[in-house]
Amino acid sequence: MNLKLRHLVAIAALGLSSAANAEFLDYNTWEQLGSAANGDWQVSEDGLSVIQTINGNPTYLVSQESFIDTQFSGVFGVETSNDDDWLGLVFGYTASDSYYLFDWKQGNQSSALEGFRLMKVNTASTSFWAENPVGVEVLASSYGNDLGWDDNREYQYSVGYTTNEITVSINGGAFDNQEIFNLNEMNNEAGRFGFYNLSQSEVRYRGNESELCTIDCGGSVALQNMEAQVPVPASFGLLCLGLVGLSARRNKPI
Repeated sequence: MNLKLRHLVAIAALGLSSAANAEFLDYNTWEQLGSAANGDWQVSEDGLSVIQTINGNPTYLVSQESFIDTQFSGVFGVETSNDDDWLGLVFGYTASDSYYLFDWKQGNQSSALEGFRLMKVNTASTSFWAENPVGVEVLASSYGNDLGWDDNREYQYSVGYTTNEITVSINGGAFDNQEIFNLNEMNNEAGRFGFYNLSQSEVRYRGNESELCTIDCGGSVALQNMEAQVPVPASFGLLCLGLVGLSARRNKPI
């Protein structure tokens, strides 16, 4: 049974009179990938929040459906002051050796640098510790001593994944609706969307009825200007904003 709820999300916050179709993703329908020992993804009963509690090797929680020409918006954050490693997102996931990975590290550590990476993963047996991992094409990176995530803070993210473009934006803390990456002239295919952790525990992806949704549009969107601390009240929600005037399509697996 399909548990997803379909809604219309008004984009009055952008001063626009149009609305976009939004689909809210139920994490209870998602699948853990990678070794089972690497992750413990604890999904809330309502399916709108999930926390990963193990400090271990790469672990993933991904949707059953595939997406293209889609905007993903949501909230993530680390609910501990222990460790300084990676949280992230995967999209265009078609197999364990074919997907995009956006990851975010808090602090410098040996060959692992503080900041952001956007990678195309082309191998199933990969260690992501190195700056340029074997079997991975680093498409873009942004490193610096002021680019790590903060302990006990939630951030809004927006990922635009279209046939010819990938955009990633972050809002919260020191990041004010900041576009981290914008790559175009690509040849992307539909794939699954999900979450990723490496050597980092207590990472939460959460919200209420509109925390994580997909919007049928391409390109980047504006995120609300807010700073959300962890924990936040249960009534906290992320308003997902769509672009207007773009036709879209979504591919789903049979």
